Amino acid sequence: MNSHDLIYQLQKLYFADQYTEALERIGTYLQSTPDDLAVLSWKALFLFRMGDQPAGQRLIRRILSRDPDQKEAVRIRGIFSHDRGDLQTAIQYYNQTIRLDPQDALAYSNRGSVFSSQGNLDAAIQEFDQAVRLDPKFAWAFYNRANAFLKKGNLDSAVQDYTEAIRLNPDFCQAYNYRGQVHAKQGNLDAAIEDYNEAIRCDPNAAAAYNDRGLARHQQSDFEAAIRDYSFAIRLDPKSGLAIYNRGLAYSASGDLDAAIQDFSRAIRLNPGFAWGYNSRGNAYSEKDDLTAAIRDYDEAIRLEPKFVFAYNNRGNAYFRKGDPDAAIRDYSEAIRLDPNYGLAYYNRGLVHRKNGNTDAATRDFQEANRLAEQNK
Repeated sequence: MNSHDLIYQLQKLYFADQYTEALERIGTYLQSTPDDLAVLSWKALFLFRMGDQPAGQRLIRRILSRDPDQKEAVRIRGIFSHDRGDLQTAIQYYNQTIRLDPQDALAYSNRGSVFSSQGNLDAAIQEFDQAVRLDPKFAWAFYNRANAFLKKGNLDSAVQDYTEAIRLNPDFCQAYNYRGQVHAKQGNLDAAIEDYNEAIRCDPNAAAAYNDRGLARHQQSDFEAAIRDYSFAIRLDPKSGLAIYNRGLAYSASGDLDAAIQDFSRAIRLNPGFAWGYNSRGNAYSEKDDLTAAIRDYDEAIRLEPKFVFAYNNRGNAYFRKGDPDAAIRDYSEAIRLDPNYGLAYYNRGLVHRKNGNTDAATRDFQEANRLAEQNK
């Protein structure tokens, strides 16, 4: 096997996270060709990816000291820079790679990933365009472009690129999962669940896919199935605060408020700054008529996020039910100040005004709530 063919195989192993097998193949090849700098560069990358960053960096420096224009080494040094967050240096190395070889599709794709990390999505898409022109079978370039389209909100283009990535690599677990997320955003929950099923098929330990399938099932009001999926995600990743929080929402929706409170509390322990956890636990306490505990949680949510419109509205509800209409009106008014288009806060404030006998103010709030509801249809 020549160096070019081996590197093509190594690229596939790299994107499949099969680092051990890659190093084994490299070791076999280097027995007969120990000074192949291109293959040695890939060895450095796999060492780096397997946790031996110092060895990988030393090897790359040694290669570049022998040949400063070794294309594989230059590109891989760009990957090292990207990994440590030095994006400008990464771009410089990818620029150098492209100057050395204008046909290097991987360098364009890598540079596109840096642009995407910087939020420059249009530039990123142009890089991915060039990558797929140079290599129409480059599944990861289609996948990366799909991610950029998704960030831009161009959902149809994202689906097209995820689909092409899957066609090129039918076991592309991440592409199934992200395409499922796009289908869910588009309201096509059955298609989303099918994609999450495929993501789980090709990676049974994909906690994110179980969590996302749980979200889709929750949206279908299949709370029991959603809870099963969230629970499986939590078993795979016990510190997944998001899955724990989502399971709490499913328990709450199914009426099991005690279980919901346990999950919200667990999510808060994992992330004490999680304002949504406090807000949702406050909602559960409110449903249990423990208004003092509910207000305490809303207080903390607002302390963490002073512009948390929903927490102000929810605390207003708790104050109203507790018999403090003035505090309720203050909270609804603050929610409206923060978001003048939040119709529910107008409606709730109208209820308090009506209860207080302030008919004119109540009418104005109800009319504004109705206007916003019509506007948002």
